[in-house]
Amino acid sequence: MKSLKKTFIISLVGLSLTMLNKPVIAQTPGATTTAITDSTKKQNPAAATAPKTVPLTIPKVIAIRPVYLNISQAKNAVSDNIDVNNSNISVAVYPGNIVKFVISNPKAFLSSRPTDNSKVVLYVNGVEMKGITSDWMSSITKLQVTSGDTPALSDSAVVFISLRRNETTREAWRFFYANTDKFYQNFANLNASIGWEGMSELQKKDGIPHITIIHYRKSIFYTWIVISLFFLASAVYICSFTDALRDSGSGAAFSLSLSQLMFWTILTKSIIR
Repeated sequence: MKSLKKTFIISLVGLSLTMLNKPVIAQTPGATTTAITDSTKKQNPAAATAPKTVPLTIPKVIAIRPVYLNISQAKNAVSDNIDVNNSNISVAVYPGNIVKFVISNPKAFLSSRPTDNSKVVLYVNGVEMKGITSDWMSSITKLQVTSGDTPALSDSAVVFISLRRNETTREAWRFFYANTDKFYQNFANLNASIGWEGMSELQKKDGIPHITIIHYRKSIFYTWIVISLFFLASAVYICSFTDALRDSGSGAAFSLSLSQLMFWTILTKSIIR
């Protein structure tokens, strides 16, 4: 009898230990699925504390805005832009104007500068316009960038590009003139961006307009044409119906000095700048 009780107790203890090592099954009434929680399963602490991957933000041109000399020029730009493009899909600028390029992630853009002497340059249709540059962050060295000793930069920055005409930008302006669709057009519609010298241009955000460089206003051009024709008609009248260019009175030979004076006067007055 004692041996039977001992065997029963040992069996009961073994059954209890077996039940403790089994997973706990929880099931709600009427549920079609069973959730099993294994108390012996351990979680990986490294997976819980792994840092999240931050997506890389590529610098882009997010806005292009012109800076006009005065309010009158700003109004003329609106009408000229509609006149040449028949819409407002581009930004009209004139020689000598400043164009503001707003870029995103300026810190990454600054870090991509190849050398300390590299400047931000204008790119048109993927071609670098040598001489049309900006001094943006030109005083900051590569060592300062890598060490973090730079001015605080926000999520965006403005880079100013001046469309100046001089000896250093002659080839760039020849490129602008060559990109007119027809020889008599007074504008060039250009896909403009910026980038570092000797590198590629920045990508642009969708919807960023092109730049339309208007070389001269048609109204001013036609005005100078009328003035030139007036001086030419005056010269013909003076030569044909007066003795103003003759040496001494009627029938005499024309004076070389007076003829040259009239020629150069008409030429200089007719020059369109």
